Amino acid sequence: MKLFTRVFQIVHLSVSLSIIEENYLTLRLEDYGNWCTQKDIIHMEKRGNMKNG
Repeated sequence: MKLFTRVFQIVHLSVSLSIIEENYLTLRLEDYGNWCTQKDIIHMEKRGNMKNG
């Protein structure tokens, strides 16, 4: 029973972290879109740098 609880905690933690990370990335991309011009974003996408940050 103890092992199950531990596994559950680890899974819960990693799920929470991935949700936080996803929200953070979404916020960052929105900020980026606010101050970047459309031309710069298109240029970045062509170079494939959007995913790499």
